[in-house]
Amino acid sequence: MKRVKIVASMAICLIMASGTASALTIVDLYGDKDGFGLGLTHGYTQPTWPEAPIVQGNPADTGTITDTKLWSDQTYSHSYDISGMSSITSVELELMTFAQGWKGVSKLYLDGQYIGTLLDGDNTWENSDPNVNIAWKQSFDLTAYANAFDGANTMRIDTYSTGDWWYLDYSQLTIEGTANPSPVPEPSTTLLFGSGLAGLCGVMRRKLKK
Repeated sequence: MKRVKIVASMAICLIMASGTASALTIVDLYGDKDGFGLGLTHGYTQPTWPEAPIVQGNPADTGTITDTKLWSDQTYSHSYDISGMSSITSVELELMTFAQGWKGVSKLYLDGQYIGTLLDGDNTWENSDPNVNIAWKQSFDLTAYANAFDGANTMRIDTYSTGDWWYLDYSQLTIEGTANPSPVPEPSTTLLFGSGLAGLCGVMRRKLKK
C-alpha cells in the first residue's frame, strides 16, 4: 500500500510542477571583455601621451563603438529577447571605459533618462596629475527602472568636455526575473494520465494482496 501512495504522490507533484515558473537570467554584452584589445584591467593607468595602441581586433567589436577612439558624447544600444520573462526582479549595467572624464565626470542616460555619473576614469583637470588616463569598470543597479527594459534600450554617455577622447571596452546588461510558467496540462491530458495512474495503482494493489 505504501508503494501505491508514493507513486500517487509523485504523479501529483509532476502535474503541479508543470504549471510553475522558474528563475531566468538575460545577459546582453555589447562589445567584448578583452581589456580594450590589450588585456587592460580595472585601475590600469597610463600617461596621456603616447596613447595606448587600442584597436578593434575582435569580431564582437564589429559594428560597435567599442575599442575605438571616441570623441565627446556617444550613444549605443542594448537589444535582447525578454518575451520569456514574466517579471523582472533585478537589473544591472556594467561597463568599462578608458580615459573618459577629462575636466569632469561623464553622465549616463537610459532612454534619455539620467541614471548616474561615471566614476572619473581620467583624472580631472583640477587633480594634482591630470596627465593620467585610467581604465575603469563600474556597475549600476537599474532595478528601479525595470519597466523600461522591454527588449531594446538606448544608452548615452555625455562627457563633461566636448574635447574629451576616450574608449569603451564593453557594456553588459544583466536582467534577472521570473520565467513564464510552463503550460498547464489540458483537462483531457490530465484525465488520461489520471486514468492510467488509477489502473497502475489497481494492479499494484492486487499484487500486494497476493
